[in-house]
Amino acid sequence: KIEECDIEVVKSLATAKDLSGSSAIETAVEKIQTALCDRLPADALLSMLHCAEKGKIKSYEPMYQFIDAALSDPHIEQMLLQTYEAGSSLTTAWHRIVNMESMGNDNGIVFKIARVFRNIHKRKDPQGRIAYNIADAKCKNQINLATLFCGKYRLGEKLHQSRTCMVFLAERINENSRGNGRDIVADKTATDVTKKNIE
Repeated sequence: KIEECDIEVVKSLATAKDLSGSSAIETAVEKIQTALCDRLPADALLSMLHCAEKGKIKSYEPMYQFIDAALSDPHIEQMLLQTYEAGSSLTTAWHRIVNMESMGNDNGIVFKIARVFRNIHKRKDPQGRIAYNIADAKCKNQINLATLFCGKYRLGEKLHQSRTCMVFLAERINENSRGNGRDIVADKTATDVTKKNIE
């Protein structure tokens, strides 16, 4: 009888709401999540992605608070490219992220990841799909801004280098044109554009 009474008291204390409307359990879970996220931001980022996909949390919004810390984790690129099952097919977290319009916000998750890992957009998933090719239009634009010179040119072969500048052959990526949207640029205007002091 005493043990049953103690259990009931503990249950009612744990579920009682404080002034903010949170129960002791909710507050404890929130503190644990914050502590884990501070220590393991990359794990937190990917856990939130998977929770949002499964409908356990309402949106992908909480991921934004962990992206900067997660990118300092030395294993984040490996974690983004680990294979997992999404529905009936195998994919990676990175391939799922670039496929979501909401991740293509200005200076958001896709931009920050592509800025740190300059070739991650070229990586393939287990189905052989290149991330850039399956990316949502907004995400593709953010990848371009993060990886292309001046947001427009994919630099190729170095044609000349002096003490103050470098000249590269460049491929202009134009998403608004017809066809594949690519032009090889080798005229005077392009060399003027690419003739910058690259640091």
